[in-house]
Amino acid sequence: MGVFKGFGFGDYSPTLYPALLLQTATVAGGADVRPTVEEHLDELVSTLTTWKPKVGLGRIVPEKVTVTGHDHEELVANINNHFIKNLWSEGWPLTPPTEKKVKWILTGTKLDRNEVVAKIPPLGGIATVEKIAVNLAMVGGRPEYLPVLIAAIRLLTRNMEDFSQSLQTTNAVTPAIIVNGPIARQIRINSGDGVLGPSEYYPGGAILGRALRSVVRCIGGAVTGFTAMSVYGNPSRFGLLFMAEDEVNSPWNPISEDMGLPRGANAVTAVPTTGSILMTLTPEGSMEDYIDRIADWMKYPTANQFSDCGNGEPKGALLMSAEHAKVLAKAGWTKEKLKKGLMEHATWPASQFRKHIPQWQMQSFLPRRCPQIIPGLEANSPAIPLIHPPDEIMIIVAGGPFRIYLSMLEIGWGFKGTQQVEELPANWDELIKQAEKDLGPIPTVA
Repeated sequence: MGVFKGFGFGDYSPTLYPALLLQTATVAGGADVRPTVEEHLDELVSTLTTWKPKVGLGRIVPEKVTVTGHDHEELVANINNHFIKNLWSEGWPLTPPTEKKVKWILTGTKLDRNEVVAKIPPLGGIATVEKIAVNLAMVGGRPEYLPVLIAAIRLLTRNMEDFSQSLQTTNAVTPAIIVNGPIARQIRINSGDGVLGPSEYYPGGAILGRALRSVVRCIGGAVTGFTAMSVYGNPSRFGLLFMAEDEVNSPWNPISEDMGLPRGANAVTAVPTTGSILMTLTPEGSMEDYIDRIADWMKYPTANQFSDCGNGEPKGALLMSAEHAKVLAKAGWTKEKLKKGLMEHATWPASQFRKHIPQWQMQSFLPRRCPQIIPGLEANSPAIPLIHPPDEIMIIVAGGPFRIYLSMLEIGWGFKGTQQVEELPANWDELIKQAEKDLGPIPTVA
């Protein structure tokens, strides 16, 4: 709605836009917006048919910003104040992206600094390799992070419509990025203790998450309350979620291989989510009972449970430690068998749908987006699958070495996929050696 308004529509756009989106004159909650639609219809049609861009076509190269201060402390403060004033910062401290630092960051890629990587939603800013390096420099990044950041940007913008909607929606969806391959450990992305949260041993994920958020804000123009319209935020949106998979200890294929890439490939996979749930579960009793208990955690109603069904979009991701996975694998459970078991056990009776799904979703979303559910509703079925087909749930092996908990990335929508990291530069080994000098040896802790 902020983009709608920003393109020249008036203050009535938050009322008109849902009506157009839902193809109805009644928005969620039952409010009748027909009087507002009728009052502004001529202006709406005129704006849609006569709108012109404020600038001509072509690449705009803005002037470089110069900030001064009496000493280093004042200079850094002035830089951060300048960024906040221009809506280029969420308030966390930023590092000055000097030409020297950006040039250093660019040693992490073989790509030309002027190569266009992607158009970044919601406003369509052009992300060159250099601009991406600038954003990485601002959040304290290093050259060896750049290939993974570029791969994540290529992946998310591959389906521009989904990624753009996820940034503009009133929902709280955000991408979780899973990194596979040797590069994950080389650049210190966590797959073990405390995964999904901060790690002093593995700072790479937090820095990459902040860098990606900086790209969508500073290049794409995603500004909360103007172009990013979440009713409630998501803590993950501060730095987004970058994590690795515990490939060394996992008994199963990594997620990147599930998605079609060769084992050992450096890759990023996107999972849309609105946050995580911690499950208290231990693998005891029969495996069937254990799967049923996991499925019970997956049955709670969410805003995105039925955003789309059967179209390949993930219905969240189940995270389990290698110890959990090994217990299941020893009992003969593959990922495929586990997904099928979860689909069979994670069901609702028709009465639960009517209890938890708002009427406007029942009337509008379900028939269009999840038509396979309708026969079960009409027949008052006692068991309608919440996951269908089974591949809608992702299984990721990660987490600390205790069989007490699992975690569930709550259901989001859009931008599922995997992207291979481009060929690393010839100086890659030197970059990793320099990182070990600067940061200490690559950790051996989980």
